[in-house]
Amino acid sequence: MLSCILRHASYREDVRDREAQAGSRSWARADRRARWLSLTVIGLVAAVTGGLALASLAGARRTNTAFERLRTRTNAADAIVFSSQVGALHPDWSKLAAAPEVAHLVPWLLTFGVIPGEADEGVLMGSIDGGWGTTIDRPVVMHGRMYDPRAADEMIIDEDTAKQAHLRVGSVVPFHAYGPRQDDTSGDPPTGAQLRVRVVGIVRMTPQFLFTPLVVLSPGVLAAHRQDILWIENAFVRLRAGSAGVAALQRDANALVAPGTPVLDLHAAQRRVDTTINVEQSALVLIAIAVAAAGLVLVGQMLGRSASTIRSDAPVLRAVGMTRRDLAYAGALAHAFVAIGAAVGVLGTALVASRWFPVGLGGRVDPDRGIHADWLVLAPGAVVVAGLVFGGAYLIAARAARPESVHRAGARGAVLGRVRRNTPVSVGVGATMAFDQRRGRVDVAVRPAVIGAVVGVLGVVGALTIDHGLRDTLAHPERAGVTWNASVLPKSGDYVARGVKPDLVARIAAVPGVRTAADVDRLVVDVNGVGVPGFTVRAPATTDAPVSFTVISGRAPANADEAAIGPSTEHDLHVAVGDFVTVGPNHRRVKITGRALFPSDVHATFDQGIWLSVAGWDAAVPPNEKSGAINGTRADSVIAVRFTRDVDQQQGIARLTTALEGRVDGVEPVEEPVELVNLRNVQRLPEVLAIFLALLAVAALTYLLVAIARARARDFAILRALGFTRGQSRIVIGAQSTVISVVGLLLGIPIGVILGRTAWSLISERVPLQNVPPVAAVALVLIVPVALVGAIALAVWPAHRVARLRVAEILRTE
Repeated sequence: MLSCILRHASYREDVRDREAQAGSRSWARADRRARWLSLTVIGLVAAVTGGLALASLAGARRTNTAFERLRTRTNAADAIVFSSQVGALHPDWSKLAAAPEVAHLVPWLLTFGVIPGEADEGVLMGSIDGGWGTTIDRPVVMHGRMYDPRAADEMIIDEDTAKQAHLRVGSVVPFHAYGPRQDDTSGDPPTGAQLRVRVVGIVRMTPQFLFTPLVVLSPGVLAAHRQDILWIENAFVRLRAGSAGVAALQRDANALVAPGTPVLDLHAAQRRVDTTINVEQSALVLIAIAVAAAGLVLVGQMLGRSASTIRSDAPVLRAVGMTRRDLAYAGALAHAFVAIGAAVGVLGTALVASRWFPVGLGGRVDPDRGIHADWLVLAPGAVVVAGLVFGGAYLIAARAARPESVHRAGARGAVLGRVRRNTPVSVGVGATMAFDQRRGRVDVAVRPAVIGAVVGVLGVVGALTIDHGLRDTLAHPERAGVTWNASVLPKSGDYVARGVKPDLVARIAAVPGVRTAADVDRLVVDVNGVGVPGFTVRAPATTDAPVSFTVISGRAPANADEAAIGPSTEHDLHVAVGDFVTVGPNHRRVKITGRALFPSDVHATFDQGIWLSVAGWDAAVPPNEKSGAINGTRADSVIAVRFTRDVDQQQGIARLTTALEGRVDGVEPVEEPVELVNLRNVQRLPEVLAIFLALLAVAALTYLLVAIARARARDFAILRALGFTRGQSRIVIGAQSTVISVVGLLLGIPIGVILGRTAWSLISERVPLQNVPPVAAVALVLIVPVALVGAIALAVWPAHRVARLRVAEILRTE
């Protein structure tokens, strides 16, 4: 019995036919070579697709942990205390450092000056006592070295700063600092120390992704020039309880440092990274699923032909005593070595491919990107691939070895019957063949092709729906709170008790190309004992399109006793729409009427803040006391400008700059939230996924048509003998391809739309964004004709082969 199994392992599906035609042993040898070549191809396809799928899955796992691994490796801070925002420039940190929730507190400095060749003010950061960079936020040095803490002329920068400023290790940056008693917004030239600071290292650490680009001076710089430069303090804090201690830190900072001191929760700000990383992780998981599906479809189709060759010999082998189980083992035994080789190939492919994962932002964050073996994924994955190859071969052989039986026509048979009765004969035959995988000697694996067509269509539709959501949001930044085009920075002398001088706003509104202008005030205010960015808009009463903020739920504040709140602030304060909060030094009580998004800056994310009406602001917030940028208590006002539709941003800013030259401190483009920038960086992933899934459907359908053209040669010869023309034979193949495509469209389009819109809803809630359900109308309109034309195009070559069959020779050998 065993010898029968072993002998059959080297059979090919048509070995007897060719031996009968050739009458020589050379054909048998050629067939054995073709047989082993077929098995080798099966193993390679399984190894490559399985390895890439496992590499993508392992990459998704590494993407998910990339930022936490960076946090752990650098001992990252949990929060930043911005005492300078409320005028406490050099506070006593000892009381806050002794608070029970604080594990470590390290102060850091900001110094201001002029960098030759730079239009904007130069701002450098630095470690005051060496704690930042050692106790907290130990950088991962990517190039060069860490600074010498005693050196008075060294600094480190992050990778993005190095790229954008065209700096490298060894570059020297000249910096003329403002004097210790200067107002850095006065426009006067700096009078402080003139420094020449050398870049000694390019580093990676968490604040560059959560806070601002890093240019960090050695503590020796401050030690040498403490009396010669304008500098202010803030503090990084590492908490004992992680993010759970931020609420306590906010209240203690308010009580122990200065009233209303804002605290940036870096765990909340981590959403800037997490949003993009989650999209990348989800894309990698989907790519892993898509690659695995492609492997299952393609390997399943090839196994369907390879393992089903047992059918032709089953009657004889059954007559000599072999059971159906014996026949199944006989058909599957030749695939045992294929399964083992596929498992080994999977591991090799996954290890080689791991060097390219994570991708995108996850790759920039990962502190140790390179070849990695994630055995929790690779070991089970290799076993699963081997099991699927051998198990699939066994099941296919077992199915091929069972005695023929008569099957009753179900719903599918009824539909096909109606098609045959109401269409030309060639179309009816093609539709029937599209779902009939039984061929006598071998099985033609139809189901994997149908599954591939459905998965391909729903994947393309779903991915393009997500892509439409991304493109729509990037084209309409107001979905992320960016509701104006440019910000005009007024001079100190233009501030009045409330906001800025109205005549300046009116002058800006009169510039050609400006649709509307409004004074937007921002000041850190006390909300329930926590420092929160507060906003109000003083829009001219005559404007027809007033500047406002993006409301994502509820409504905007309409009177002095109402406010809208940012989602992150809502979460931090444990309040919701309909609740009341106290605002300002007089603890004015206001009701939350909605959730809104605000302009982002380095001190707060775009979903942090509270929006008051003008009347509510004037009642809760003290008037401007003095015009000094640092030493004064004053709203940080800008004139928000929205251009007309026929004026683009750069053109409008150029017009404003020319019209207001010398009258204002500058005109700046509105800053996009980091979350929006990160989404822009991943917008190609849905497109890549759509292309890959489209190729999956194409490969599955192409293999099926070629397999049918070969396996059903006898059927086509009989049809030709009965009167079919070559043209009708071509129509049969075309009808098969078209029917499978129609099934893929009917099932794939609605499922893809539902999946795509659900995924986008989750993304918009996570970011957060104003959720406008995407409809990829162009894709939905084009996918039907493209799919049908593509199906017909794929059928051209198999149809050509069928039309050129040698009918007499095929029927004679049968």
